[in-house]
Amino acid sequence: MTGGDNKVLFAAIEACGVRADVHPQVEWSPDAAEFDRAHVEWCRRIVVSLREGNLTHDNATFGRAAKLVAVYLKSMVVLAGRHETPLGRVLHPPIDSILLRALAEDVATFREGSRQLWRRTRWTKLDEAGYAEIIQSLRAEGLDDPFWEMERHWTISGTSGPA
Repeated sequence: MTGGDNKVLFAAIEACGVRADVHPQVEWSPDAAEFDRAHVEWCRRIVVSLREGNLTHDNATFGRAAKLVAVYLKSMVVLAGRHETPLGRVLHPPIDSILLRALAEDVATFREGSRQLWRRTRWTKLDEAGYAEIIQSLRAEGLDDPFWEMERHWTISGTSGPA
């Protein structure tokens, strides 16, 4: 992200409230809808923070904010051994072109409509509505139990690996 150095990204995470909401000592057991509402608010605040940090409108998108939240939560929840908690099961995966492309190429598993959506999506350009559409399509295809396991589809040059 052009202009998104560590200082700006850290400030955005701080400003959005996710650190306080998902602190290891906080017991939060959201369902998917509750998590989605919190996620939207965190991402909206991140977009504002990034723009205040002088990132351009093109760089401070909802899709990029969502990926920042997903990577942060992956490290604080999934990789911290809290992956089987109610929170861990509903976290959104880091959405990017590698994951979407791999899913779109899986003709045997997923419906054509979903695959077309994933193929044409540019995650860095996603607005709030577009991001919600991607999440809904992933859930409709049964990829949300738990969501973080979707990363098994994340591949680079034909080899599987984490996002």
